[in-house]
Amino acid sequence: MGPNIKYLPGAYWDFWDHYLPLTEASLREALENRNFRVDRCVAKFLPYTMAGGPRYPLSFLRLYLALPVAWRVFGKQFLIVASRPPGETPVKAVP
Repeated sequence: MGPNIKYLPGAYWDFWDHYLPLTEASLREALENRNFRVDRCVAKFLPYTMAGGPRYPLSFLRLYLALPVAWRVFGKQFLIVASRPPGETPVKAVP
């Protein structure tokens, strides 16, 4: 999971560790190039940040996660679930 620069072109850079612009498509490509199987890819999942904001009851989070239509409205972060097939050897990065 990470911020999607497609939906946060300016605010994406507000954190010191956001120095590589990522979208769900670019991370998916990187994972597939390293022999991972992408099981799920969602371009808009959670709102941009939940840090430093109001604290909502856990029931609100459960409700939000149960309503994917809300993701399309409020989602600014992508979600990717990937796995390496059994017996697959890791691809070494090229220096």
